[in-house]
Amino acid sequence: MCKGLFVVDLTMVVFDLGVIMQCERKTEVVRNLAGAIVDSYNQSSTSERIHLSEVEEFLKLLELSLFIQCYDFYTRSSPLQGWLKLFYEGREERILSDAPFLAWK
Repeated sequence: MCKGLFVVDLTMVVFDLGVIMQCERKTEVVRNLAGAIVDSYNQSSTSERIHLSEVEEFLKLLELSLFIQCYDFYTRSSPLQGWLKLFYEGREERILSDAPFLAWK
């Protein structure tokens, strides 16, 4: 995460898309989009190259952080709607099984 704000911003975009995008091949679509953003940045930047794999651990950290921050609200809200519904459905099981936020490979 020492690559600067670009990697942080990219991670936030990937995280949000990973939650709200609803399609059959979500991981592939998000990866392709993020890959295109990284490639474009690398072609136009004189800084050290960025690799998509550098956001994986930060994605997991964001997932855990949001799960903890909103857990009380999640447990008191019925029925869940909107973004939180998309985020929380099955999330606890994925966290407990230590699954990656998005399986890139």
